[in-house]
Amino acid sequence: TLGATSTTVGAAGVVGATVSVTTSPGCAWTAVSNSPGFITVTGGAGGTASGTVTYSVAPNGGPFRVGTMTIAGQTFSVGQNGIGPTMALDKTALQFGATSNGTTLVTQTSAQAVRMTQTGAGPVTWTATSNRPWLQVTPASGSGSANVSISVASIGALPASGSVAGAITLSFTGAGNSPGPIAVTLTTKLHGTSGGPFGFVDT
Repeated sequence: TLGATSTTVGAAGVVGATVSVTTSPGCAWTAVSNSPGFITVTGGAGGTASGTVTYSVAPNGGPFRVGTMTIAGQTFSVGQNGIGPTMALDKTALQFGATSNGTTLVTQTSAQAVRMTQTGAGPVTWTATSNRPWLQVTPASGSGSANVSISVASIGALPASGSVAGAITLSFTGAGNSPGPIAVTLTTKLHGTSGGPFGFVDT
């Protein structure tokens, strides 16, 4: 196992970054960069027991980029911010509730908006993709600052009662960073049933 599967670094790059490898004694492994000129393995390129891989990331004079290393047969991703305009989200997690008759949603939380804001001059285009059929996003693409509407619908397998998770992944072209994803949790209950109240009242 790896101590982490991904990281994000600044545009200036980094020297001496590490990721740990945990394995049984006698289990041979190697570490190689799949992005030469971007990511360089500088230490711990292999072993036969648990160890640490040291790597460096070159400065980035362009937009946000992603590279990978293969460590002990697993992929470690490195995202690097770049120069140019930046994008920000006003929220990265949403909660939805719904009642179900077992096959479709009878009532549900209405659509919620997430605001994307561009700071800095320059063209930035983006796409928004859902990883679940019941999770919908509109519009699916655009440029610059925008509001995206996220909603849920009776599409795909949903539990009559329980919680499911999904996410909206955002991809940017021309931006110096890459915020997101937006995590979404949908909690359903059988229609006609009720649950105890929860939460707080602030006066």
